[in-house]
Amino acid sequence: NGKTYDGSTAASIQAGTVAGLVGNETLGVSASGTFDNANAGTRTATASYALSDGTGRASNYTLGDTTGLTATIARKALSITGSRATGKTYDGTT
Repeated sequence: NGKTYDGSTAASIQAGTVAGLVGNETLGVSASGTFDNANAGTRTATASYALSDGTGRASNYTLGDTTGLTATIARKALSITGSRATGKTYDGTT
């Protein structure tokens, strides 16, 4: 997932679902991540995944390759408030 620039390297990682389980075994998965740089642009994210035991068999599994995540940090829009033009008496100049 991308995000709007907020000055941090925190990345929102969607863990997805676990596939390849044997029989009726269940495992949950959660994820957290960080971008390699906090600035706007296309960035690489590093994710950490955690398996939660559903049926007590998590030690029988390993996660495959979870590298190569990229996402975009979008530029944050700014607004200017309180700006106004002031009048002047005609004097032939701009």
